[in-house]
This record gives sequence, C-alpha cells and structure tokens, in this order.
Amino acid sequence: RIPGAHAEIALAHLQEIVLGTVIRFQNRAVQAMNAINRNVLDSLDPNEINMNAIEQTLSVIAASDAGVLRLYDEASGLLIPVSQVGFDDDYYNYRTTPQESISGSVFSTGTPVLLNSPEDIRDAHANLRAPNVRFLSEQRLSHSLICVPIRTDTTTLGTLTVMSFREGSAYGEFSVSLLGA
Repeated sequence: RIPGAHAEIALAHLQEIVLGTVIRFQNRAVQAMNAINRNVLDSLDPNEINMNAIEQTLSVIAASDAGVLRLYDEASGLLIPVSQVGFDDDYYNYRTTPQESISGSVFSTGTPVLLNSPEDIRDAHANLRAPNVRFLSEQRLSHSLICVPIRTDTTTLGTLTVMSFREGSAYGEFSVSLLGA
C-alpha cells in the first residue's frame, strides 16, 4: 500500500522497474541460448554437437540435474539417446517408440510437456514396453521435467528433455519456451 497523492505514479514506476528486470533476465537467457547455438554450429563433430547441446542447455535451464537428447532413427523406428548428462552410460539403452514414454508422446504430437511432480512423471510413463518398464524401475525418478520436440521447418527430428531430481523443484512456462528455442 502506497499512501498519498502520488501512489499511482509510484506504482507505475515500480512496475517499470520490475518489468525492466524481467526483460533483462529474459535477454540474458536468450543471449545464453544464442551462445549455445554458436557453440553447436562451430562444432563439426556430430557427437560433440550432441554433447554441447545437452551440456549448454543444462547450464541455461535453472535447477536442471540431467538431460537427454534423443533423435529418431528411421531404420529401427526408435527414439535413440545420442547424448545425455546425469545418468549412467546404460541410459543410452533406454530407447522408445514414438508411441511410448514422454519423449515418444512429444515426438508424435510435437507438443512440449511440462511436469512438476513425480506422480505426474510416473503417470506419463504408463505406456511403456516391458524392457523399458524394467529399466525405469531401476532409475531414480525426477521431481520435474520438460521435454520439447527438436524440429526443422518440416520434420520432427527427436526430443530434448531436462530434469531436476531436487525435491520440490518446479519448472515454469518460460523454461519451456527457452528450451524450445
């Protein structure tokens, strides 16, 4: 509550300050994503490109502990992890069809997914094939997750997922749009 005749002016000035701070934060985030894109494009080795994409993304999306980049392999019909951070190497064996798991759903629909509870994440994995059910039962479950499609103008190539294992963690819509960028 701002008393006095100048309350509206003070409130408008306060709103300008807050909006300016938010815009500066968003600009820094977009600049960081542009730096990621430059690092990726400067790399000629596909494995290095894939690893840079995950490592740099985790550095920009706050509170992320793990991430995985999956690309669709037409020969096998599976989404295959091509780089990951925060998991054991056996995570590369967790391959999904476009009809299963969170990544498969995002790949098929082209719609990003934001989940902020272990229960929602568990429920989203309900349509798994038997080998993946066994594999996931041995993994720790994240507390929050974002999965976005990786697209060209005409084709969905795969998915990019970031996760937080911290209890009470939550992502917001800005993180989803930043990851999508």
